[in-house]
Amino acid sequence: MSKKTKKRTPMKNKPSAKNRGGAKPPYAAALGEIPIFANPADMPGFAGIPIAPIVPQSPQPSQSSQPHQSQPQPPQQQPDVRPDENIFVKAMRDLAVAAWKLKGIAFKPGTDEPAATLDAKQLADIGFYTERLHNLLGTLGVTMQDFTGQPFHAGMPVKVISAKPTPGLTEEVVFQTLTPTLKFERTGEFYPGNVITLKPQETEAPEPPPAEPPAAV
Repeated sequence: MSKKTKKRTPMKNKPSAKNRGGAKPPYAAALGEIPIFANPADMPGFAGIPIAPIVPQSPQPSQSSQPHQSQPQPPQQQPDVRPDENIFVKAMRDLAVAAWKLKGIAFKPGTDEPAATLDAKQLADIGFYTERLHNLLGTLGVTMQDFTGQPFHAGMPVKVISAKPTPGLTEEVVFQTLTPTLKFERTGEFYPGNVITLKPQETEAPEPPPAEPPAAV
């Protein structure tokens, strides 16, 4: 018995790859456009239903916009006013020797009693070692400033212990230096000295003469 073979017929109206994302299929045109409703309350059957409005949310502040918390600062170290260690040690040794020499001249040997008299050589030695002390302080970067006799102003690196009113002065002047002002050359800082100043004496304004009584008419 022979079997009859069926002839396969190709499918009709098979959508091609070109119509998948491009033109509308035929049935979409038959249905028409889908209506767009702006508000569900306008749609049939939804009248009277309150619609909660959409409130836009404010953006949350990011971590970068938050104020930066200041970190505790480490304590500031005091500036080092000393020079090189070798220069410092040598200068301190020479300072001690010069101070010992001056004490041996100004006081009786082995005592704290001042010398009764000084001869010419002892006076010359006092001047020599006094100058040496100044030079050694300069080696350490320390200079002493004395403002005696100079006009006083507010920016002067001194501390006024007393200001004596003095007649005849037109400006305040440094009358006496109790301790000198020290300047550290390495850092440019000052250690104020103590001074006494003389300032102009404030004069009282003369009283106006009494008013004369009006003349009788």
